[in-house]
Amino acid sequence: MRFALAALAIVVGLACGLLLAQVRLDAFAQGKGGGGKGGGGSAGGGSVTCTVDSATGVAFGSYDAESGVAQTSTGQLNFSCKPKGKSVSVKITISASTVTGSITDRGMRESGGGDVLYYNLFQDQRGTVVWGDGATGGSELVVTGADSFSVQIYGIAYPNQQVSEGVYADVVQITIQF
Repeated sequence: MRFALAALAIVVGLACGLLLAQVRLDAFAQGKGGGGKGGGGSAGGGSVTCTVDSATGVAFGSYDAESGVAQTSTGQLNFSCKPKGKSVSVKITISASTVTGSITDRGMRESGGGDVLYYNLFQDQRGTVVWGDGATGGSELVVTGADSFSVQIYGIAYPNQQVSEGVYADVVQITIQF
């Protein structure tokens, strides 16, 4: 058996510059109160601000190139919004793969090599809704609620890929808009 270690680095960084392990998030605020457009603001003016509380990247672990079974993994994004108790709709998008440049055909490149291990990210555990940006591929996710949010990211590395042993990685960016 040939095994490859597949670790997807979902890069998420906060607008305030705080970096969480393996994840980068861009949060864009659109002020909702006071009769004007805004980029954040105080809770008293009706604006909403959101911050990432924690993020767990999708790590597939050891991939068996001879197995006919897909390798699955789950990541998680936890964030909270203020002012507390105010209902907000939040749009979450995931960018294209830095390896393939595609949302619908994401891939991880072998470190120091040329092989690509194909995978994708989904909004559902069965892998039927590709998570993307809604414009260039896949679907954006919109969640509505107040205070705290917890969102699962489902990853599937496709079976029967004849790749060399090694470490594989890709980077995608998660964007939260409200």
